[in-house]
Amino acid sequence: MAEPSCHDQSPEVCAGMPIGFQPFAWWQDALEASTGRLSDRLATIYGEDEQRLVDDRRAALAVLLEGFAQRYGDGGPVAIARAPGRLNTLGRHIDHRGGCINPISLQFDTLLAFCRRDDDVVRADDLAPEFGARQFGIGDLLPGESFDDIPSWLNWTQQLADRRAADNTRSDWVHKLAAPAVYLQQMYCADRRLCGYDGLLSSSVPRAMGLSSSSCVVVVGLEALLAVNKLDLATGEYALRCGAAEWYVGTRGGCGDHAAIKFGRRDRITHARTEPSLEIRGHLPFPEGYRLLVFDSGVVANKTGTAGQQFNEKTATYAIGELYIRSWLRQNHGQLYDSLDAERADRPVDRRIYLADLVEQLAESALFELLEELPKRRTRQELRREWSDESSLLESYFATHGEPDSYPIRDVITFGLSECTRSARLAEVLAAGDVDTYGRFMNLSQHADRVAGIDRDTAVRKWAIDPSVPLQEHCGDYHCSLEPLDQMVDVALAAGALGAQVSGAGLGGSVMVLLADDQADGVIEALRKRYYEPTGRKPEWLTARTSAGAGLL
Repeated sequence: MAEPSCHDQSPEVCAGMPIGFQPFAWWQDALEASTGRLSDRLATIYGEDEQRLVDDRRAALAVLLEGFAQRYGDGGPVAIARAPGRLNTLGRHIDHRGGCINPISLQFDTLLAFCRRDDDVVRADDLAPEFGARQFGIGDLLPGESFDDIPSWLNWTQQLADRRAADNTRSDWVHKLAAPAVYLQQMYCADRRLCGYDGLLSSSVPRAMGLSSSSCVVVVGLEALLAVNKLDLATGEYALRCGAAEWYVGTRGGCGDHAAIKFGRRDRITHARTEPSLEIRGHLPFPEGYRLLVFDSGVVANKTGTAGQQFNEKTATYAIGELYIRSWLRQNHGQLYDSLDAERADRPVDRRIYLADLVEQLAESALFELLEELPKRRTRQELRREWSDESSLLESYFATHGEPDSYPIRDVITFGLSECTRSARLAEVLAAGDVDTYGRFMNLSQHADRVAGIDRDTAVRKWAIDPSVPLQEHCGDYHCSLEPLDQMVDVALAAGALGAQVSGAGLGGSVMVLLADDQADGVIEALRKRYYEPTGRKPEWLTARTSAGAGLL
């Protein structure tokens, strides 16, 4: 992937181009200079009017490069990749079901300084001493058999996750850097040996707050591998491959986080569909006079333990529900089924029809008919008996998590369809300047996750199917909140916020709050008095500002 030349380009275009590999001395000189290509690049990423933020990141780069030289020397060309944290403001838990996401890329980012190696070894360290140095050979981590299809990748990475759980190594941070390396070598570059790199990480993305600090590491690792091997990924491929690569870590999410991290823009909400292929539908202006605050609950989601099990269980519930959906669609809307099935014939059979397809191509009356026909719940025993001809698919879904009492199929699919409806409508809502509806959509999304403080109205929205009420006003039950998170949401809304919901996947982390600028102080004070002080937790909150998407500096 050759670095673009600035010859014959306007200064604005040059400022937006990646700097790429440069001698170590060049970086030192550029960091000391107040003008020049690095200064222009930082202003492009963080904003010309964000001087304090630019100065902060300039200082972080200086520390990073000093640490890199101490570990690996300063004799060769060095590049720096960055990946911003993200906040998905609407369209949660549905990126892997074809639903639209509406994230912003944040001012907090993960940085990776790296230089190319001639072998396939990756040596990596982190400025935060608690992580420690790691090293692996890419070839040493490969499965030892030839495959490049997603079902085989899914099965193999699940076997890895099971082994790591047995030997208590699931939480090792090196898996996040190894994920894109192993994926690219196995699934994309089987005909050539990839080169590795020496790298040093640092991050300003707050951890355990639902801002995608983990996916940021995967993305910068991918950026480094693409750079040292002169590879490129088309826009439509990038997020999909990065999302699949992260399955190596043991999670079973989609690629929405990776799309948000890579394709974000300053002062904009990225409006995109990520499945079955990436489709950036627009970059929506964030409403003037409003802001998003993010409040840390102080409760950490254990993504490699019980929380990770629950995330995977919900994803499996979607997939189980889609067995019924495909059968229903074939019987009742055969033309649409055949069209989608033929259009995506190169994909696995269970990744050809998405919930968002139904929302976009069927009348709401048909969707309500579907919901009424879906089973409320099914146990594994019942599913094995009912879907005996799909036993291989079923067992692959079951393998990602422990056995629950039953799978709440109708409630999860209700959430998925209603959230797909809300998230797809955000563009028209913001175009009309309807910030109240933006907030109300957030609240409906949170109702689906809510586990505490469920009043009568919320209960009806969660568990009833009423065709007289628009689908976007339903919420279903996804159940990935916690009582402290619900309490924070209630406090923020009572203090005047327009919308509040759990950030990220849930089961810990933080709560995002949409409010008018003049409401911020009141909401902050209410949460301090009614949540942080009574629980003894330290007040931690931040204002979500935007930056450009991931790439090389």
